[in-house]
Amino acid sequence: MQRTNGGLPATGRAMSELSPDARAAIRDAARAMASRLDEIHGAVVAATLERVPVDADGSHLVTSLSDMVTANLMAFIATVGGRLEVTAHEPLPEERKWAANLARAGREPSDLLAAHRTIQAELEAQWRRGLRDQASDLETFADADAATAQVLFQMVDRVLPELMAHHAATSASDPPVIALRRGSTIRSLLAGHDVDVAEASARLHYELDRWHVALAARVTDDATAEEQLERVVGAVRAATGRRPLATRAGSDVIHVWAGFDGEPERVAIPPVAGAVVALGRAARGLDGFRRSRHEAVRALDLAIDLGRAPGTVTDYAEVEVLSLLYADRPQARRFVDEVLGPLIEADATGALVTTMEVLYDEHLNSARAAERLGVHRNTITYRLRKVLELTGASHPLTLRLRVAVALAPAVLSGVPSPLRRGSTDR
Repeated sequence: MQRTNGGLPATGRAMSELSPDARAAIRDAARAMASRLDEIHGAVVAATLERVPVDADGSHLVTSLSDMVTANLMAFIATVGGRLEVTAHEPLPEERKWAANLARAGREPSDLLAAHRTIQAELEAQWRRGLRDQASDLETFADADAATAQVLFQMVDRVLPELMAHHAATSASDPPVIALRRGSTIRSLLAGHDVDVAEASARLHYELDRWHVALAARVTDDATAEEQLERVVGAVRAATGRRPLATRAGSDVIHVWAGFDGEPERVAIPPVAGAVVALGRAARGLDGFRRSRHEAVRALDLAIDLGRAPGTVTDYAEVEVLSLLYADRPQARRFVDEVLGPLIEADATGALVTTMEVLYDEHLNSARAAERLGVHRNTITYRLRKVLELTGASHPLTLRLRVAVALAPAVLSGVPSPLRRGSTDR
């Protein structure tokens, strides 16, 4: 077998070196293949999807694969019907797009390799069947087959290294959205359906039998859906060093999981521009996968109701008690009205409630609270005395008072809060 300088197989024989019967068989087989283009295209795509399955949410991958197979078929027919010389040394645009889409979908390099090997094998089988029909005898078939087999080998193998590199580069630059196209599997898991954990893990390309930390994010800016998703997933990947699992839970809500082999220490996610983010606690196994996500969603709901601004991160571990109390919203409203009713009526600007929030946040250190609010320390002392007088509480650490103040921003829309975006109340 001849070799090029690059070490790849060269075309075995030029068309002019073949017998007249072999040349005629090749050209007739190429014309016959062109006339059966749709049939052959369908067979190649079906064989590839059987080897590299794509679920119902991956229609863009199927379209990309279809375009790539069409381009390869046309290139092969043009080559074998011409001079039997492979002149292209770079992947076709459709091949590049297919490799990039696989990477963005979180598919491994082995999937790219398997797909191209399947395409090569199926094209070869289709071509040889057509060539056998056109060859006048076995010797003619063998001569023509040997020459054209090298063409197909070159067309696939010459570009594979570059396609693998393109896949790797896309994976590195674009945070993979592993489960965006596997929403049905995730929905089944979260709904508590009886599932095969090993099968679901393989389908998601994400191991479920380990520790998980879930994140829920609400994106509030006008970026495209893909940009929003990549921004959130990229933050998780950068913070954890893990390739996360991600899915949309609505037009502006994204759920993400990061998996760990052992119980992780506290996971710190940096603020994400244009997104309100909340974290669940680390939990193990399929139940942990569900529980951490449930906590992240609860924390996100609370953060939004508290008016937390985009670019903030709320950890469920820090708001667990408040979240549990807030779960029954009508009862929470009645409780706040009962404890803080007189205070709310007397606090038209919300300064008293805001002062209590900051005091609790600063562990009743009036000097730090005064500094944060930009007022004199005596003002803090006066406001605290006024709050105790209006609520009838004997001490600022009274549990009912603390809980009511914590709940107030979420249940009373008219109460300003330092947790609300742009609040400057003093």
